[in-house]
Amino acid sequence: MDIEDIILYERECTYVDFKWEEYKGDNKGEFIKDIVAFANADYNGDRYIIIGLKKTATEINFNNIGNPEDGAAIQQRINAAIEPELNVTYCPYQYQGHNLVILTIKNPDKPPYVITKDIINKDKLVRKGECWVRKGERKEIASRKDLDRMYFSFLDKNNFEDAISFVFTESKSDSLNISAAKDFRLPSQSKIEDLEYHINLKEIELAKEQDPYKNPLATYLPTSSKSVFGTLQQTYSYAQNSLIELKNKLIDVKENSWQHDEIYLFQEKSSKVNFTILNSGEEYLQDVMLEIEMPKVSGIFVFDEFLEYPSYNPLKVTPPSFDIIRYPSVKDDEKSYYIREKIGSLKHKIAQSALKVPFRILVTEESIDKRIVLKCTLYAENLKKPITKELTINIINE
Repeated sequence: MDIEDIILYERECTYVDFKWEEYKGDNKGEFIKDIVAFANADYNGDRYIIIGLKKTATEINFNNIGNPEDGAAIQQRINAAIEPELNVTYCPYQYQGHNLVILTIKNPDKPPYVITKDIINKDKLVRKGECWVRKGERKEIASRKDLDRMYFSFLDKNNFEDAISFVFTESKSDSLNISAAKDFRLPSQSKIEDLEYHINLKEIELAKEQDPYKNPLATYLPTSSKSVFGTLQQTYSYAQNSLIELKNKLIDVKENSWQHDEIYLFQEKSSKVNFTILNSGEEYLQDVMLEIEMPKVSGIFVFDEFLEYPSYNPLKVTPPSFDIIRYPSVKDDEKSYYIREKIGSLKHKIAQSALKVPFRILVTEESIDKRIVLKCTLYAENLKKPITKELTINIINE
């Protein structure tokens, strides 16, 4: 806006004020109130305080300002008493031979602005925490309605919808290919076959004791065991056990080996999934929480905790690892898995991992060629509404 036009044609209003002299001495509290009030005004653009004149309906009177205060000192005084920070200029200006000073508040876009310390102003105290707002030619303490207007105005100016991007960390894109786990044997399967083999051997030995001339191999040895007989006959880990002990061990393995199998699948056959978020806006997102909704699909399983092989040293107490503690929350219902992570502040211009520890997904041959759409929803204190993006996982046969 042209300063000469303001002097000639503008009246005092939401974005313009005229002052006869500088704010000095015990009037510095009033100065801070004026700055806060202008910064919180319902107006888009720069705001101006022109020092060194008075205007009436019919005339303009001038007061030459000699040796004005230093602009850097003015900016420092404002920064020490108001938050968030404001960008202010304080410059001498000549108009038709008159020495004026122009104080410009440069497009304040982070309201509400508040006073951060007590300031003595003549015989009154300007208190820390006060929030003033300029309305026309006057200023007043901000009401709840004013604060709501400032808050939603700030959110509208900082539309994060187009500024937030989600990609898979592993592929650096919105699509991720995961190979199905194939042709694997669970640890329990090997144990079961080993035990069944030794049980068959014991039964053969007992049969020979009863009839030393009969070869019962074809009767007692299952086909699956016959195929691996050459390998298994070299194993003697269970040779000292009785038949009853071996059968009890077999029952125990079948009933209780699922935990070890699950750890094996987690550690050896699952795929890691994480996300990278970039906030390309101009402001932090505050108190951020991410939720990933993943539909349940046959042949696909999401682990709800981080699994590690146990330590077998009874003398060593091992505390939970970082991965166990920081694994994301995973819940489910009949239709979907929900992976949730509290992120905290999401800085701008810096890409960061969404999950402290990637979640693990197991995909089997049954799910090959399936396509899973993940719904990623970002919640934040300074978002008017959550941001939702979609990412895709493709199950491939490799």
